[in-house]
Amino acid sequence: MGGLPDEETYQELHEWTYEPGLLDYACEGAGADDLPEALLARSSVSRGSPKAQKLVDWLRGCRLEGVLCEREPIWVPLVEAWAAPGGSFEFTYESSSERSGSAEVKVFALGGVGGASSRKVSTSVRWPAEPEGRGLDIRAFVTISRYVLRTGEHLDRVDVDCSGEQGEYRNRQLAKASHPFAGLTPGRADILAAKYAVTHIERCREMTRPTERTYASAKQRSWSFGPDLDIPLLQSAMKLQVDLGHAESFTTTFTLPGGRDYAFCSRIGESPVAPVCVVLSQDDGRGTTR
Repeated sequence: MGGLPDEETYQELHEWTYEPGLLDYACEGAGADDLPEALLARSSVSRGSPKAQKLVDWLRGCRLEGVLCEREPIWVPLVEAWAAPGGSFEFTYESSSERSGSAEVKVFALGGVGGASSRKVSTSVRWPAEPEGRGLDIRAFVTISRYVLRTGEHLDRVDVDCSGEQGEYRNRQLAKASHPFAGLTPGRADILAAKYAVTHIERCREMTRPTERTYASAKQRSWSFGPDLDIPLLQSAMKLQVDLGHAESFTTTFTLPGGRDYAFCSRIGESPVAPVCVVLSQDDGRGTTR
């Protein structure tokens, strides 16, 4: 008989875990060489670099001035998928895949000063053919604290601290107006001007029947978002990043109507679970734009 899972196994499968941020290590007197590799990557510094030690020294000796918000709930976008105009898509995530096991989502503030939270995505998901846009979000919690540095400067620390919480998911229909190319038939230059990059193009203009293309995620995905929190005292716009490891089991199959060409694209520097599919301008057949 299987029995109940032990506490460690339960936490690994169902609960968020917290990873200390750069400020935690600096306040404990740690040097740059003591920082974990994952934290160095989040802080955009390399081990042994003068910048890393300078950053730690800058943070050391700071004091807490106040808390702007404490464990405010936010929704973190895991998947946002859009159908091609007149077409549809089908999305699948299978957590029991032997090839990838459970994907792990990690959420943190850009810059790496605050802490991060990570969790296994242990629930399988399947959306049947959808004619419009649909999103899947996971609940997380944000704490923002204000510190005073030795120099007298103020620093807002953003912690994604979901420790002890279980997974809570939200399915939602995406408003047509929120599509990054709503109402447009862009060319590649237009896509680039919107700070998107074309990952590939499907030429279906000479087809009369629909074409199906499956987009499978690679092992690692990463994207950013601005949480829906109104913090008037916050010194700068808050931007959080999502890293998704072991993401091989995320697949999106697009049905593309014939008679048009399609571009699949993502925001420059980001790799979401599903790309944005748009009808490509007819004037872009040879690399020209309108």
